[in-house]
Amino acid sequence: MSSPCNNTNPLKRPGVNQGERVLAALLPGFVSVDEREYPDLILFAKQYAAFLHYYNKHNAAEGDWRPFMLMDVSVTLATLTRLDIQEYITYAKDIYSEIRSSATAQETELKNYFKTIFDLCFSITLLLDHYYQALPADVEFKEVLGNTVRSGLPEYFDRLKKYYAEAVNQGLIDPAGTFLFNDRPRDLLLSQDFHATDLSGIWNDPAGPPFTPVFTGASTGLKIKNIATHNLFTGITDQYLKVLARIVNAAPAHLDRTMDEFPGHSPHYALFLTFIKLFRISQERLNTFTARHLDLYYREILRLTKKDPEPDQVHLLFELAKTASAGVLLEQGTVFKAGKDRDGQELFYSLKEQAILGKGKVAALKNTFATREEGTSGSRISAGFVANSGDGMGGPLLHADKSWNAFGEPGRAFARAGFGIASDYLFLAEGKRVITFTFQVTGGEFFRLNPARLNSLFRVQLSAEKGWFEPLSAAGKTTVAADGQSFSMQVTLDGGDPPVTSWSPEVHGYQFEQEIPMALFTLREGRADDELWRLRISGIHLKVTVEGVKSLLIENDEGSLNPAKPFELFGPAPHQGSSFIMGCRELFMKARRPAGKVHASLALTWDNHETLTETFDVNPPVEIHYLEDARWKEEVFSPSQSLFALSGSSPEKKTTLQFQLPELDVQGDYSAANNYSPLSKWGFLKIILKGSFGHADYPRRLAESIAVVSATNSDGITTTSVDMGDIKEPYTPRVKEISLNYEAGTGLDLNRPDKGNFIHLTPFGYTGLPGEAFPGHLLPQFPAEGEMFIGLDELQTGQTLPLLFQVAEGTADPAASQQDVVWHYLAAGNEWKPFQKEEIADETGGLLKSGIIRFSIPPAASSKSTLMDEQLHWIRASVAKNTQSIPRLITVAAQAATAEFQDYKGEGNSFKQVLPAGAISKLLLSNPAIKKVEQPYASFGGRAREDDASWYRWVSERLRHKQRAVSIWDYERLVLEKFPGIYKVKCINHAQSNNELSPGHVLLVPVPDLHGRNAFDPLRPSAGLGLLEDIKKFLSGIASPHVELEVCNPLFEEIQLEFNVQYRSDDMAFFTRQLRMELEQFLAPWAFDTESDIEFGSRLSKSALINFIEERPYVDHISCVKMYCINGGLRSNDLEEALASSARSVFVSVKAEDKVYPHIINENVCAC
Repeated sequence: MSSPCNNTNPLKRPGVNQGERVLAALLPGFVSVDEREYPDLILFAKQYAAFLHYYNKHNAAEGDWRPFMLMDVSVTLATLTRLDIQEYITYAKDIYSEIRSSATAQETELKNYFKTIFDLCFSITLLLDHYYQALPADVEFKEVLGNTVRSGLPEYFDRLKKYYAEAVNQGLIDPAGTFLFNDRPRDLLLSQDFHATDLSGIWNDPAGPPFTPVFTGASTGLKIKNIATHNLFTGITDQYLKVLARIVNAAPAHLDRTMDEFPGHSPHYALFLTFIKLFRISQERLNTFTARHLDLYYREILRLTKKDPEPDQVHLLFELAKTASAGVLLEQGTVFKAGKDRDGQELFYSLKEQAILGKGKVAALKNTFATREEGTSGSRISAGFVANSGDGMGGPLLHADKSWNAFGEPGRAFARAGFGIASDYLFLAEGKRVITFTFQVTGGEFFRLNPARLNSLFRVQLSAEKGWFEPLSAAGKTTVAADGQSFSMQVTLDGGDPPVTSWSPEVHGYQFEQEIPMALFTLREGRADDELWRLRISGIHLKVTVEGVKSLLIENDEGSLNPAKPFELFGPAPHQGSSFIMGCRELFMKARRPAGKVHASLALTWDNHETLTETFDVNPPVEIHYLEDARWKEEVFSPSQSLFALSGSSPEKKTTLQFQLPELDVQGDYSAANNYSPLSKWGFLKIILKGSFGHADYPRRLAESIAVVSATNSDGITTTSVDMGDIKEPYTPRVKEISLNYEAGTGLDLNRPDKGNFIHLTPFGYTGLPGEAFPGHLLPQFPAEGEMFIGLDELQTGQTLPLLFQVAEGTADPAASQQDVVWHYLAAGNEWKPFQKEEIADETGGLLKSGIIRFSIPPAASSKSTLMDEQLHWIRASVAKNTQSIPRLITVAAQAATAEFQDYKGEGNSFKQVLPAGAISKLLLSNPAIKKVEQPYASFGGRAREDDASWYRWVSERLRHKQRAVSIWDYERLVLEKFPGIYKVKCINHAQSNNELSPGHVLLVPVPDLHGRNAFDPLRPSAGLGLLEDIKKFLSGIASPHVELEVCNPLFEEIQLEFNVQYRSDDMAFFTRQLRMELEQFLAPWAFDTESDIEFGSRLSKSALINFIEERPYVDHISCVKMYCINGGLRSNDLEEALASSARSVFVSVKAEDKVYPHIINENVCAC
């Protein structure tokens, strides 16, 4: 299998920036017909005077005219001005070079060269002194020259004389030698012709200590070579040349001053100076010949004209006054004041088109992002609850340009996604409760997920009194039917778990339509397998099994009873027809229509079981009735039952009375129930005793069994006694404990969305499914990879809403294919409806560049919705895939309009420079309906009036490339001319972005201008996808049809450092921040200095960075330095030198806020 080629393009070029397009030789002023200036004309006159004979009064030739042209101060200053200081410097360097390169044995040559150094310095001395003495005393420059010499040369002049005398004394110089080195200055004289006694007083009094020259060496040649490399001797020449350079550089300014202000010119020379000043007019006219010739050719023959200035544009935001009605109209051409330009002229901008402003404003920004997880068959949904934040939850923004991903990004908080089930059957107050949810899969589909996997995906919550309760057994038993047509999920609650109550908005935080018990199934971390995302269901069955309901309302014919204490079931004297009433709303609400039958049982534990066993002789039957519509109806579904359960012929300690409840027409009432009363309509069960225990006959039988016996004793005393007989007291049923068990099941009516039985839980709310949606998906669907939700407050439907989208240019991935942005608005019924084509006017090219999108909001848009947690009007933008092809956003703001530069006063003013942000804050004519005008960002798109230099540059380029892109030179110049916002461009021939040896391909790498850019990352200057596409489209029309053209941004390769540092101060945190910032500036100087250029395909050594860090004044030393290069998120090993991986690579520093690869700076003293 083939792999990408890693060879780099062999043609090493830096590219071309806007400044490098200017070739001085192509400008009219590069060569003038007459380039002479005032000093040249003065010196010309001085030299020309030597050829003019002077005739005396006898008309006889007597000399020439030079005395007339030498006596003025301007001649002296002109001579100094034109003195070629570089000639003296070069001469000195050449002499020293000859001495160093000559052999020691070449003593004659060394003596000649050595003497020439003294010839040079003595000549400069005499030259400066001559000019000093020639200048009049009232000339300011005389004092300047004298002070410069006095402060810089007397000490060196004294040292020079002593060196010369000692050299002559040691035979190192031939004082009578006449050797002259080649290419000498024309004013050079021999040392023997120099006489110090002829000098003025400015050379006296050396400031230094007494000096004695020393020559070392075994031979004459060696002494000369040694002294010629000693700084005490070479410093003399250096100082002479420095002083001479200072004097020569100061002369031009003083020459101009004497020509304009000096009053001491002789009359004849003043006339001459006047003449050369007037001659300047003719010179200037003559020197326009080049420009006039170019203009004739360019303008008249080729008929080329200058480009007209293009007005810049600016986005404005408006806020209406509270008293203003919605729908304020600003006409096209409404004028705004924008301060003054650099020339002091007032600036005005006017609306490009009519603007209708409302009160709608952006109140919330949210987003979702669907991530395909590598190595799995599933996806994860993340959500940004505050999209314009660093973490999606309102945290600070992380990027330098304060941008954020409009369509979300992986790694943020997982989105809430799942479903909810609402049912009376979930009203479960106590006891052991087992809830089984069975989902019917749509016919033709098969469910194959592993039950254990299904358990791990969902988190189950039930509505409880104090909030949402998650049972410990929520991830309990899950089964999948063998035929794959259904699966069940079981949730078990123990007796200690809280009651499942109805949902309350104050407690549970949602806005469901009905206050009934709820069960929520949410995906853990927002992830699920693809099969689960795709799964469609046709029905849901809910089954509850409850054991041990004890909070019952009970009473008998005698009154209310307390189920927590033993009680007599039918009272103290039960008889046929005695009744016991039990109330339990939880039970009866399971029988609401259209539910199935409820199978229940009432468990009774007898308190006096021993007595029952001893006296058991009767087991009366009982009848069970239920209350419906205030009438008691007999339960006829269960077989006849007796009061006591028997074990053989003996009664058991516990009795269970079975019964069923049919479908009942009862109300959904979750409030606390009251005891039975004649007004009660439902919720009660009556147990009627259909026999007796003999309590009614007990008095009679007891009376019949009593016998009175009288007896008289021997004393005649008669006694009477009562014989009670053997009559047992009838048994009275006494209950020690009572509880209710039941089992109920129902199918959810999914085709009635008004019931709200089944809902989808979405990241920011919920939605019921319309009846026609079933069979429907079990989970909410996220067909788009990224979605952005814009919440709008105070919006009136039926009006136009202009939204400004400010994008961070260059943050889109150019390798990703461009995607369409689909817009919807939220209508009533939680329905996202698409905007029609005519309802949107998009200036952003699909959010690829900053601009305004105007939405015509249909009347169907609604703020009443459960899909979003805030009651606002909502607009949704969706991108199906490759959301990285959309640049990050910086601002989304409502009530925006575009204004452009206008020459309001008609003074010929035009665009000159970018208008900074905040320059516009009010209208020219105030409007009481407008409270505030804001210009959040700098202007864009303007082109200044083309000056002559730019025009000549463009024409010369046009004549060369002929508006055809053939060579590298053509491509680069064409792009820079067409797109003035591009600072630099590099054309790489036979290359693609991922292969630099690809014949037939051309790769263009533009770098946008950093100056005046809106919300731009200066460390990563990248062009937006829209601009890249515009460049490609422009070049495609003028390049060969056989060329495969690609335009992409630079490849930024990050440099990361890791080292230990010891600061000179103890403030580690401060100096570490400072060092990080300076490292960014060093590695990306163009971001901080407009004069610095961006370098493509460069190399960077670790030693250069070490040297830079150690030069910081606050750094004492560093150690253990490691340098890494990060490309595409992959970090290299420690490098001694980083080499760019491609011809379009640019080295930059890692960002200080980088969470993955920041600079690692440790304050440690390592052992090395």
